[in-house]
Parts: sequence; structure tokens; C-alpha cells
Amino acid sequence: MYTLGVLWYKSVTTKKKIAIIIAALIINNNALMKHFFLTIGFLIVSNITIAQTDRSKIETTILNYINGTSYNQPKLIEKAFYVNANLYLENKEKTLWVVPVKEYIGWYKNKKTRRI
Repeated sequence: MYTLGVLWYKSVTTKKKIAIIIAALIINNNALMKHFFLTIGFLIVSNITIAQTDRSKIETTILNYINGTSYNQPKLIEKAFYVNANLYLENKEKTLWVVPVKEYIGWYKNKKTRRI
């Protein structure tokens, strides 16, 4: 019996195993099932919260870049990039032009403020 159980367990896919476990929980213990669903619900809500936090960080970074380059505010541009970042640009003379972020920020110092 033990050998058949091990062979069955190895041959069943993960999705089927989860379905069997959930079915066993429903049949055997309603209280345990409530805790199971509460835990799953908590995990889903926490993932949504983390995703919203990530989204707000991305929006802030993009706005720092746009406002910094549009209004010549080097401090905002600096907030938008990692300290040791490199920008990979292209111009007429070079197909690939590597510019350190500090040099890129320097392009926006002492210029007149302009709008997009």
C-alpha cells in the first residue's frame, strides 16, 4: 500500500494535489477550511497592496524625470536615476553612446526653464 501511495503521489500534478487537499479540508474540517481561506485572502490582499506601492514608486520616478528634464531641475533628475546608472544613447556620430547619469544631469544645469 505504501509503495502504491508514493507512486500515485509522484504521478499526480501539483494542481491535482492542491485540489485533493482542498477537497479533503472541506470534507474533514470546516473550521480549518475557514482559516485556510482567510490565509489565502490575506495573501491576495497583501499582494495587491504591494503592487499599488510599486506602482506609486514608478509613477513618482517617471514624474521626477519628466519634471526634472522639462523644467531643468537637476535634483529631480537625480532622484529618477540610480547613482551609478548609465544612459545608452544614440547620435549621428555614434551608434551607441554611453553617458553616466552625473554627466546627463549636468546637461540640465544653468539652462533656461522650458516647458514641454
